[in-house]
Amino acid sequence: MESKLGSRRDYLTVALAEAMWQLDTKAANRVAPIVRECVQHTNAYSRVYGSKVLWAVSKDGATTVPVLTAVIVDTNQVFIHQWSIMLLGEIGPAASNAVPLLEAKTKEGGVFAEGIQKAAREALSKITNAP
Repeated sequence: MESKLGSRRDYLTVALAEAMWQLDTKAANRVAPIVRECVQHTNAYSRVYGSKVLWAVSKDGATTVPVLTAVIVDTNQVFIHQWSIMLLGEIGPAASNAVPLLEAKTKEGGVFAEGIQKAAREALSKITNAP
């Protein structure tokens, strides 16, 4: 896969890596390092999508949680805040470092506020194992 992609590490690379892993789950050890590079891309969508796939492939919360929280903090990326928050919820207790940020998001106003607040409450429930 790497020979075909060269140095490309964006959402397209993430999609190809995810497809490769879905076809052969034993490919996780080859896919994870590539996706780990993708989550450092300048494009926020690539970082979030990469985090989703990296978590699925390797359960690497040490990499995915900081990437997702950085996107959520970035007010220029509000269009993917809800998705990022939902992914933190999917990560569950391994995303406990994000709890203060998610608590703040349950009270935040602005664009997409209702969806973001709801996603934050649901993510907090999953992360803290609260009902």
